[in-house]
Parts: sequence; structure tokens; C-alpha cells
Amino acid sequence: MKQYLIFLLLFIFINADAQRIDFDNYKNIEHSGKLPADLTTTTASKYEKDRNSISKDEKSKVRKAQNQFFVESNYVLDRLIASGKVFFNDPITEYVNDVADELLKDDPALRKKLKIYSVKNASANAFTTNDGKILVNWGLLNILENEAQLAGVIAHEIIHYRDKHVLESFSEQVRIEKGIGDYRRFSRLDRVTATTNYNQDTETEADVEGLEIYLESDYNKEAFVEIFDRLALSHVPFENEAFPLSFFQVGDTAFQVNDDFMYSEIIPIESKKEEDSDSHPALEERQDEILDLLEDEGKGGNQFIVSEERFKVIQEMSRFELSKMYLYNKNYPLAIYHNFLMLKKHPNNTYLKKNLIKGVYGIAKYKNYDEYDELMSDDESDDLAFDVDDNNEIEGYSKMVYDFFYKIDGKTTTALALALCNQFLKEVDEADIEINRIFEDLVKELVVEYDFKRSTFKRTKTIKGKKSKKDDNDDNEEVRSDLSYNLAFVAKEHTKLIKGFLADKNKLERYREEVTDEEYFEYRKTLKKEGYSLGIKNLVIVDPSYLKADVRKKNPIKHLQSEAAEANFNDKISKSASSIGMKSTILSDAGIRANNNEEFADLSFLRYWFYEKLSNGNVDMVSIDYEKAQELVKKYNTKHFMWTGATSIKSPSQYGFLEICISIYLLPLAPFILGPDNSTMFYNFTFDLEDDELVIYDYNLIESKDSRAVVSSNIYYQLWQISRK
Repeated sequence: MKQYLIFLLLFIFINADAQRIDFDNYKNIEHSGKLPADLTTTTASKYEKDRNSISKDEKSKVRKAQNQFFVESNYVLDRLIASGKVFFNDPITEYVNDVADELLKDDPALRKKLKIYSVKNASANAFTTNDGKILVNWGLLNILENEAQLAGVIAHEIIHYRDKHVLESFSEQVRIEKGIGDYRRFSRLDRVTATTNYNQDTETEADVEGLEIYLESDYNKEAFVEIFDRLALSHVPFENEAFPLSFFQVGDTAFQVNDDFMYSEIIPIESKKEEDSDSHPALEERQDEILDLLEDEGKGGNQFIVSEERFKVIQEMSRFELSKMYLYNKNYPLAIYHNFLMLKKHPNNTYLKKNLIKGVYGIAKYKNYDEYDELMSDDESDDLAFDVDDNNEIEGYSKMVYDFFYKIDGKTTTALALALCNQFLKEVDEADIEINRIFEDLVKELVVEYDFKRSTFKRTKTIKGKKSKKDDNDDNEEVRSDLSYNLAFVAKEHTKLIKGFLADKNKLERYREEVTDEEYFEYRKTLKKEGYSLGIKNLVIVDPSYLKADVRKKNPIKHLQSEAAEANFNDKISKSASSIGMKSTILSDAGIRANNNEEFADLSFLRYWFYEKLSNGNVDMVSIDYEKAQELVKKYNTKHFMWTGATSIKSPSQYGFLEICISIYLLPLAPFILGPDNSTMFYNFTFDLEDDELVIYDYNLIESKDSRAVVSSNIYYQLWQISRK
């Protein structure tokens, strides 16, 4: 009886995370708990530790390259961890760590060297750092079928650390590029081939030796083979179901469309097992290697050891997170299709319904700014790139969503988004601040961009669809499946809103026009004369950054000096704000190193918020997490948040004959006359988070070194201009 009670308590403890997740009222994962040492230790400290591991037996070129590797890899990794994309103490990360514990339960020494985190990233991937950090993307959890497959991926990554593949691959690359040792007589083509072969060999080694670790556990043997099948399908959504266009039907007249409105030629999903890359052999080749090794191992084993329930929960969490991540990545059609799939399982989920509306809203805004085609053909997207000139790249039923929004224009898309907003406000939550704000912005779009008046909203607009037979009999007449919408609900219930936009139409039209360089130059001249005169007395300063670079060098960015300068920059901002009587809160990496987890959570969110605003460019739209931004407005008791920073650059001097002659006669001053050109640029983005708009965009380029006086005076002047009335 006692053993039974112990088992029951253990089961309850293991599944506690599963019980805490309320998917009906889902909230995005946030940072919590104690900050790990990887966040609170400076890059310089980590670098000093790593540089001592460089072998003196290496050639001097390799030692120098390894030293630079430790500088840059620590800097880049620290920026990734500090970005807020890397998670700790959350249910997903805890579960992944528990799976690693199970894999290495017989090798505690190796397990102790590893630090495993999950990453807010939509791609199905995991990677390892030289110092033992294993990072597992949430997108990977989206496609796996069981815990055993996750264990296989982790086993592969463990080998990359144990065998020091990251540093060795880098060092070998240096030997190949520099023609050291066996590579001395290699041609350029031979060196490219050697690099590819070496990288692929390390991946094969990680598969083979990772399997050895995996076979020491009780996990299912076939699951390791199945990993490659799952990765070969990672380019498509987690399910493939037909998308009925009637899904967009709203009310009796608001927005009417049926499944026959248009035809989409669905492209069958193809496995990508035969494709290889410079760094990885083809998945099929890797899978065959594993099958050969397992031939005499027999079958069987467990698909779940830690917890099947927890796996299902963290997978569902990753899919809930992806529904918003696709919005941030601006793959709006994929976000819509993903939310459609999720709503089949959670039909009344408010979080998913809002994300679906935001996806349609995003398409409407980009279409209205004539930037949708360019957005969808962006090959650098984190997700599926959709080229509107060649829509045959999208496989499976998700293509129906891409095709639909390719067919309809911006006005129709805006009407659909508006109808969906109205339906949500009527049926789900009339007080939702995000959907209300999107609703108002969509009305403004129709008034300003498409000349809608109150009477226009009342008219029914029809878009002709494809023709089809009433039935299979060729003698029957053809009928046309049209799309139509009528937005009379706006005219009926929001007359005041329409009148307000009509009254301000000229000003709103000018506001959305792109500012030329000449116009901005004139604006800055006026600004310098009159000042900002905003009277801001309480300001949150987000992520003050400092970059020092010497473009004369092969590796121009001076990472360690930048980190030190950034800490000093933060201190100067704080002192300048205090001297002019401004209340300031600085959210920065320095705060992270003070082990302030609450500030880190806020900083992580604001970094995402700022990235979204910058990536939108000229497209002015309501931020994805507007409601969360309002919580921070209340928390810090100000709506003004500033992103500021400085860049100090040394570049080759552009001197002429006169400078050379002068330097000959004034030899002691030659280093100053003929030295490198120095320039320092200060920038300032100040936003009103309540109104969701940019208040100040300014920069100041100075042809001078970033001396203490230059930095201090620019900071003081900037804050003084913001604070004075």
C-alpha cells in the first residue's frame, strides 16, 4: 500500500505541468524562475575561460582563428540567449531535460556538462554549442510523434558536444581555407569539396555514435529510424486537411463565399529525404546507415518513458506558440492554415481565433500598402517562402489558403478581416482591446485607401468566381460561385468612427505616404531648431546598445569592447536622466546580469515588439501583442518607451596630397592627420505604446571618435530634448 501511494504521488508530480496548462484560456509561455548562469555571466568572462583551452600544439593560424571563434561564438550565443528566444524553467524545457536525464542516467558526468534549453523558433531543428548547450526548437516538437524520437535527436546533439564537433569543424575549415597540412596542394574546388565532406562526416558520426547512446536506453529502436521520416516532412504543416473556403463565411451577408468560388490545384506532399546540403548528408542516406546498424539489434522498446501525457502537452503548447510565431514571421497564410487546424481540436479557443483574425489582418495591410507580393516571395523567411510568380512551391492543402489570398484584392481582404472582427466582438468578447483596435484600423483602411463613405459600407460588393455545372450532366447550365460582402454593420453601429476618419482623411493620407530623404532632411532641420518639446518626464529605455567596429580589420566587430562600452553607455544614460529630473527605467542586459528575472521577461517581450515594428517598415499596423504592451504601459506608468544606441566605426582614412605634405613637416602630429577616420552615430526610436505609434525617429552622425565627452553630451541632449516642453 505504501509503495502504491509513493507511485501515485510520483505520477501526480510528474504530470503536474500537464495539469497546469489551461488550453481553453491559453497564455503564451513567459520566462520565470531563477535566471541561469548563461544569462548572468558576461561574454568576456566566458571568452577568458574558453581561450585557455586552445592547444599550443596547433599551428599559429589555427590558434588565432580559434581565439576569434571563441570571441564571436560567445558573443553571438549570448545575444541569442539574451534575446528572449531561449527558454528555461518552462514546461517544454523541463520535459526536454528530463528526456536527456533518461538517456544519460548511466553517464552522470557527461550529463552534468550539458545545459539544455528550448528555443522559440518555428523551424524543426536542434543544435549544439561548443560549451555543451543543446538548444531544441519548438518547431521540432511540432513534427515529432513521440518521446523516443525526441530522445534520438538529443542523442545526436550530445555527440556533437562530446566529440567537440563544433570547434573541430571550425578548425578544420581554417586548415582547408589556409591550405595547412594535407590541404596545401588542394585546388579551390577541392577545398570546397573537402569542407562539404568533412561537415557531412561529422553528421554521420553524430548519427552513429548517438545511436549507441540511444541503444543503452529502453527507448523504441524503430523510433530512431522514424526521425528521418519526420524531418523529411518538416516543410509542411503538422496535418494535411482540405481547407473549405466556407470557413471564412460570416453571417448571412457580411462575408459570403463557398467552397466552389475558386479552384486550387493541390500539389501532393513529397518527402525531402533525398535532398542533401553542404553540412548534412541526405536524410535517406542517413536513415539507411542507421537501418544497417540496427539489423542485428532486434525490435521493441518504449515510445515513452518519462511521460506520454507530458509529451502530448508540450507538443500542444509548441503548436499553440507556433500559431503566433508564424504571425511574427509574417507568413500570414501559414498562420491562418495552422490556426484552422488547431481550431478543429479547440473550436472555441479565443487565443486561436484572435491569431487567425490577425493573420487575415496582416494580409489586408500588406496588400493595401502594395507590399504583399514582395513579402510572400521573400526567400529569407523563417518559414515556407511562397513566390506569387510560382505558387507551385506550396505542397498540400495549405496551398488553398495561399491561392485564395493571391486571388482576392486588398479591399476584399480588408472586408473579410473586418467581418471576422465584428463576429468575434459580437460572439466572443466585445471588450477585447486588440480586436477593437484592429477593427478601427480596418475601417480607417476602407475610408482612406478605398474612399468608403457611410453609404458605401451598406452596398453589397460581389466578386465573380469560377463557373461550374449544376451536376455532372453536360447539358445542364453553368452556374457561377461568387463571393460577396456587405459591411452595413459598420454604417449602422459606427457612424461616429466613419465621420472621424472622413474628417481627418487628408491628414491620414499624408501620414501613410513614404517620406523622401529630402523631406526627412528638412524635418530634421526644423527639429534641431525647435526641439521635440514632448515634455516626457517618465521614460522606459529599452535595450540601449553599443557597437564598436573597425572596418579595416577582417573581423570588424569588436565584441568584447562593445560589451564594455555598452555597460558604460547604460550608466551615462541613467546619470543624464537623473540630472534633468527625468524618471527613467533601463531594461538592458546589465539588468539581466543583476539576476532580475521580471525585467528579463519584459525586455524579451519588448525586443520582439520592436523587431515587429522595424520589420513592418512602411506598413503601419496594430502590433500583434498590443494587449501585452498595454500591461507594460500600466506597470511602468508611462506610455513612452525608447530604443537608443550608438555605433563607433573606424574606417580607412581618405587623405590626399595636402595632408601628406603637412604630416611630413609636422611629424609628431602625423598619427592624428593620417590616422583612420572615426565616426560615431547615435540613434533614437521613441514609441508611444498606448497609441502604438512612432513618436521620434532621429539619428546624429558625428565625424569623431566616441570620446567620453561626445557620448555624454549626445545622451544628455537627446534626453533633454525629449523631456522639455
